[in-house]
This record gives sequence, C-alpha cells and structure tokens, in this order.
Amino acid sequence: MKVAVEVRLVLEKQSTPLRAQTSDLSLGGCYVEMMFTLEVGTKVKLTLFVRNEKVNVDGIVVTRHLQVGNGIQFTDMAVEDSARLRHFLTTVH
Repeated sequence: MKVAVEVRLVLEKQSTPLRAQTSDLSLGGCYVEMMFTLEVGTKVKLTLFVRNEKVNVDGIVVTRHLQVGNGIQFTDMAVEDSARLRHFLTTVH
C-alpha cells in the first residue's frame, strides 16, 4: 500500500539510527526512500512510527535503487507489533 510513515533504521553492528520515510508499506515489508542506499543483504532493525505508536521490526534489505531507496523484507515482528501494523494498514485510506 502506498503510505508514508517515518521510519528509524539501525544497521546490524551499529548504534546510530538512520531516519527515512516509507513510500510503500505492507505486513511483509516496506520500501524506504533514502539518498544513501544500503547494500542488499544488510540486516536492519526498524521502528515504524504509525500514528502515535511505534512498531518494531527486524528486516533485511532485498532491493537497492541507488539514490532512490531500498526494499526491506520483514523477517521478525512481535505479535503485538504485527497487530498494530495490521490495524494501521486497515484504517489508512
């Protein structure tokens, strides 16, 4: 679904978060618009800011479009976070 939400990404073995915005979002992954893109295969921890809630997700970069963005597949998400994301996606127009 085409929806823009703020996202904070923390790369594996790093502590400084990157801030970006999604252009697409689903229960299985997202596309993040970024000028400085990440290598395919990079593991990331994401925090999606949906309305007034945080959704924490583990993911892996699956696509890379230089100076445009990255496709990230979600690999692990707590049941509560999945429920929050599902509710958000069903109520967004």
